[in-house]
Amino acid sequence: MGVLANVHIDGSSFSTATGIWSDSALTTYATTGWYSDGSIARYWNSSTGLLGPVATCPDCEVECSDIVFSLGSGTTTDPSSPPASGSVGKKFITNFDTKTGLGAVVIRFNPGEEANGINVKYEGNTYRTFSTQGYGRKTTGSNAIWLGNESATDCDASDINLNISGSDFDDFLFDGTSFNPLGSSGSLTIAAGDVQTTATAPGECVMVLNKANAASSNVQVNVYGLCAGDDWSLSLECPATLPSFSASDDNLTIEEACSATIDQTYYYVHVKGSNGNLALYDFVFDDSDAATPATDGWYRISTGLAIRVSNGIIDSISPCDSTVKTRRATRCYDGKVFCMSGIPNSLSGGEPVFSLEQGNCIFEKTNDVCDGSEEGNITYSSTSSNNCENSCVLIEFTNSASIDKTVSYIDCFAEAQTLTVTANSTNSICLGSFVASSLDSDITYTRIDCDCDGLNKYVATLCGDSTVSLVVGHTSTLTPGTLVKTTDTDPGTDCVYVVEQSSTDSVQAYVTSVLTGETCADQSITYKITNTENVAYSYTFTNPANGLVLSGQVPAGSVTNPSAVLVCCVPDSLNLPFGPSGLSYEVHFCNCT
Repeated sequence: MGVLANVHIDGSSFSTATGIWSDSALTTYATTGWYSDGSIARYWNSSTGLLGPVATCPDCEVECSDIVFSLGSGTTTDPSSPPASGSVGKKFITNFDTKTGLGAVVIRFNPGEEANGINVKYEGNTYRTFSTQGYGRKTTGSNAIWLGNESATDCDASDINLNISGSDFDDFLFDGTSFNPLGSSGSLTIAAGDVQTTATAPGECVMVLNKANAASSNVQVNVYGLCAGDDWSLSLECPATLPSFSASDDNLTIEEACSATIDQTYYYVHVKGSNGNLALYDFVFDDSDAATPATDGWYRISTGLAIRVSNGIIDSISPCDSTVKTRRATRCYDGKVFCMSGIPNSLSGGEPVFSLEQGNCIFEKTNDVCDGSEEGNITYSSTSSNNCENSCVLIEFTNSASIDKTVSYIDCFAEAQTLTVTANSTNSICLGSFVASSLDSDITYTRIDCDCDGLNKYVATLCGDSTVSLVVGHTSTLTPGTLVKTTDTDPGTDCVYVVEQSSTDSVQAYVTSVLTGETCADQSITYKITNTENVAYSYTFTNPANGLVLSGQVPAGSVTNPSAVLVCCVPDSLNLPFGPSGLSYEVHFCNCT
């Protein structure tokens, strides 16, 4: 927004005036700059005493994305620049209005063949760094960067360097239609490092600015011409959030990157790439507003590809080669670490892998190098579609002690369980994992099967309530009538089931032990008796502790306030009166003795 000032002109209107003064006597020139009467704007140069042509205020700035200067802008919008041997060049000024938008501002400049200087001014800072389609990053810390073909016929690098000590440039302002002379000029020193011309035309040159201040909308682009054959193009895209892609974190080497996990989000601006496919010299940022360039380093962007970022620009794209490596791998079911060789370089840490030497049990590969502390050496076979969270392994535990021992484990349904391993015997169980270091010293284990595919399956019913059934899995052949304990915890731990018949359905629980010399009558069950009748009822049951038949009574209740009692008895020994519809019972939990 402009600042109000009291100035004086020498004409009846601002459009016909020839000068601007700070005093009514018209003796002291006003300060150089743009002036407006609210309708038109004109540029005043106090050094030369020249008042520039009329520009309507809406055209003082060109809205971003509204204007795209095509190749030849330097010759079609204004007479061409003079030959490089001349002492005066031309400065083409374009003020872009980015409005209140926030985000990344992308500027695309193509110098064509003839070299042009360019700088960009925003919020008091001058920017001169570009990524070029043909040569990547080009930058200078001086006044303007000169880009183009160093061997152009009409104007080569040596011609530009003739002006190394400085050159005057007449000012031309774009008013929305063409570049108009302002009647002013300025000197620009061309330092040796400013001339970044290349063996061939660099193609499109891209700059990215971060706009974080909604109130600061003007971006000024200045193109300098010393060559008669200017053929540059220019566009400025409105502020916007950038598109994203997934990659790994940054790494020092490509080998580390190719083993890294793709779990980060980054943002890009295409220079050579297109349609989301990254290419050399594209910009990479940590954020969608282009405020923070990505850290220098190697990034994995797909199974077989990695990029190297330097100064926020991709300067190398390389395949993750097929070289194999040796890394530590953790066995899922017991957490033991092995040294696995032959792992493809493209695999990242944390990926599930197989080893045929281990019966195709699942391991989780790490990025750690083997150090000799591993359980042993094994060879990689292939990746796994499963992972540690959904693996299931058949383990046989052996108890060499004369008393029962307990093993804690995570079952195949990710639930914490315990297994009682009978004294001087073995118990087999399908499980997800256990902590080997937590096992009692009398307990050893052997892996029987890595995926429990060899289990026999049976329908088993609960001792005490034959309506409760489930499909159980076991390594051995079981005959109908065999009593078993399982991993099922509903309606309680330590329940006993009786095997009824074989099954082809999915396993719901695994047999933890087979009971011999026992029947359902040797077990105990706690039943819950519920009464919603307005009458008390008596019942009988067999006491599991002494085998005596005892009696009890459930008090009267109602539908809204039922009464209930718990009775510990021998399975199937509970006798209730026949007939009352409001009298019912269910197994509450097992093994009440």
